[in-house]
Amino acid sequence: MSGMLGRLFGRPSEADGDLDYDRAREMARHPDAVVRRRLAKRGDARPEILYYLADDSASEVRREIAANEATPPHAYKSLAHDVDEDVRCDLARKIARLTPGLTTDERDKIRELTLEALEILASDEIVRVRQVIAETLKDVADVPRYIIQRLARDSELAVAAPVLEFSPLLTDDGLVEIIESSAVVGCYRQFPGAATFQK
Repeated sequence: MSGMLGRLFGRPSEADGDLDYDRAREMARHPDAVVRRRLAKRGDARPEILYYLADDSASEVRREIAANEATPPHAYKSLAHDVDEDVRCDLARKIARLTPGLTTDERDKIRELTLEALEILASDEIVRVRQVIAETLKDVADVPRYIIQRLARDSELAVAAPVLEFSPLLTDDGLVEIIESSAVVGCYRQFPGAATFQK
């Protein structure tokens, strides 16, 4: 688990080898986005370099930063508000994949950073971003219940259905209440097994 926390906080990956700091700074300021993107993918780049690239002018660079497990969590909030939905989707995939594996102690240490970004992404105006979160967390038990509740009440079936069908965090009574709520009215009949919860 310490390895996961290390990646979240941007510790270098031994498998990637060493990256000279001065060279990394040069690459981060290089006029060619291809060079900056190559750096953004590195698991051994220092956290401050990756944080700097989180505001890069090229969306393809920011996408690599969003997907890179070495990117420090204090860059997540900025990336969660990125104008490019592909950047937000890449961040959503990573955070949703990493969050369930954190221990309570680790989650406490990064709650203000990682979970705040997850909340932002779970409320994103683009359905595809919210769907990524829902599909990744649909059958995960070790995730904040309020995130699952928010996704289950989403007005879009593509977002709500995965967690309504698979989430172990939703009780039968909770499913009845959600399905009967206005948030998913009209679409719950398409949800497999919905008839079981009709009164």
